[in-house]
Amino acid sequence: IVSLGAAASLSAASIGFSFNSDRDNATAVMNSTTVAGVVPSTGWVNTDGGGDATAGASGPLVNNGVTVDWSSNGTWNTNNGAVTGDDILMNGYVDAINADGAAQINLTGLSSLFAGSYDVYVYFGSDGNWRTGAVAGPGATFDFSTFSNQGGASPFPFVQTTSTDGSNPQANYAVFAGLTGDGQTFDLIRGNSNSGFHGVQIVGDLIPEPSSSLLIALGGLLVMRRRRR
Repeated sequence: IVSLGAAASLSAASIGFSFNSDRDNATAVMNSTTVAGVVPSTGWVNTDGGGDATAGASGPLVNNGVTVDWSSNGTWNTNNGAVTGDDILMNGYVDAINADGAAQINLTGLSSLFAGSYDVYVYFGSDGNWRTGAVAGPGATFDFSTFSNQGGASPFPFVQTTSTDGSNPQANYAVFAGLTGDGQTFDLIRGNSNSGFHGVQIVGDLIPEPSSSLLIALGGLLVMRRRRR
């Protein structure tokens, strides 16, 4: 009985969306075996890299039942290369261009895949370092100076921002931890120059398959019957 329940336990899962560009070498895409992210994982899909994410790029995009929809006023890339999954992830991005530029990510369907809470890793940057900005999400707005233009450095140096005071440390990702609910929205707030979203990764516990749930229920019933005897 105990082993039955253990075999049906939840396991951590990760899915991700990478925002591509149609410029230069940023058209490289991830496949089913590509590993990328701060939590190194497969499970990534790419946008099609259209030149204008509000008009030319296809969306929304679905990954294991989770949907991402996005808006921006352009796409660009950092020339990080395409040797590793991290290179590809941190290359193309949906860009907040010019003084009135904006970029937004909307995730839905999260509760259909993840049980309980989950963490969202938001990757951001630009083709020039030291550009200021901020990422606004559930419960926090993290500020940064861009740090994603690394020219194919390996291993890729991921640097997290936890700043909320406007000090703008160099960074290329933020974590929104312990989130719950079916949908989440993230906005890129433009600072002194262009920057945008490279991608988003969701890490949490999978909802068990119906067969697993049935095994857990049957295990519980057998335990109850034994106790009654």
